[in-house]
Amino acid sequence: MNIYDLINYPESDWLDFKSEWHDNIANLILDVLCLANSDADGDRYLVFGVNDKDHSQMCTPENNRKNLEQINDMFSKANFNRVPTINLQTIKINDAEIDIFTIKKTKYRPYFLTKDYIFSKTIVRAGVVYTRNGAVNTSKISTASENQIADMWRERFGLTLTPMDRLKIYIQDTGNWTRFSNPIVDDCVFSYYYAPFPEFTIDFKREDFVDYASDSFGNLKQSNKFWGHTIGSSVDSVYVVKYFSTILADGKYTVMDNHRHYLINPHSRYVWYSSKKPITEVHVETEEDFVTDTGLYMNHGLERINDNNMYCNRANVGYHVEGDFNNGLQKILDKDVYNKCTFVSDDEQITHKIYLIPKGVNITEFVRAETLRILKLENDPNSPKDIK
Repeated sequence: MNIYDLINYPESDWLDFKSEWHDNIANLILDVLCLANSDADGDRYLVFGVNDKDHSQMCTPENNRKNLEQINDMFSKANFNRVPTINLQTIKINDAEIDIFTIKKTKYRPYFLTKDYIFSKTIVRAGVVYTRNGAVNTSKISTASENQIADMWRERFGLTLTPMDRLKIYIQDTGNWTRFSNPIVDDCVFSYYYAPFPEFTIDFKREDFVDYASDSFGNLKQSNKFWGHTIGSSVDSVYVVKYFSTILADGKYTVMDNHRHYLINPHSRYVWYSSKKPITEVHVETEEDFVTDTGLYMNHGLERINDNNMYCNRANVGYHVEGDFNNGLQKILDKDVYNKCTFVSDDEQITHKIYLIPKGVNITEFVRAETLRILKLENDPNSPKDIK
């Protein structure tokens, strides 16, 4: 939505015009509740400084004008069941200042008050679900219809979504997944079900699984994945996520350190770095296999990135992204794996951990910065060697 185009739209279930700010805070709260609970597909807007009759542009009067800090303070004291996510910005159109109050679309409808809010004899009632039908708000003495309220709760619990979309929401609700033994599933090590909707289950299965500590030569048996090299034996296995009997997702996980830890197999990026000292150049694999962020392909130039033609090294960095599916699954299975699992170095391993990268962080830049940090430590004779 281009914010400058708002004044060209008619009032609707997602757009309301006001010529000036409310002089009664209760009426502002009511307008926000009605817009937040509307059935609109996207964000909702309360626009100040525009005449709702002919859309003539007017400069927003200073009378009762609020800033975002004042609104947040008022809303924090108004006893919302959950304060809507809001924003406020001012734009200029033909030298007229227009205030745009945005109410973000979320999955948390219905919004309501847990206590009556009274201002100058105007009452917004506790427990009442107000909404907006077209361009008309629910009356202060009325409520949304039974069907409208039911639809809001269905949306809140993900019941209007496909099973796969519901799973993406539920997998982040890690505290509601319950572990149990599942004798029905062949070769199942253990299972989880989602307590509010137990038709969603996760089976952690065996794949050529044996519980051993060493091979016939006395060596630790390890998974052939680089993140499977741990201080105890490790082995790859599989998980299956189901809705009733339908498989929604599956993948690999690794049993590590003789069952001390379990790891949902992470994403990984290769890095190539110069053998020249000091290390200044690091190339990071993009989502396209073996193609780096500089557009070079591994077999065409990366093997000789140094001025002195010394061969470059290759290593691998494993990670989950905070808030994604694998991270939710990992927190259900073994949330301590990020901090407590120690990996044994092999030829293509540069770190001794699986990273949890914050949501929104550029993965390529994160991997490059961390690789440079580790290489600097490795080449610093005074640095501790267990920092990785």
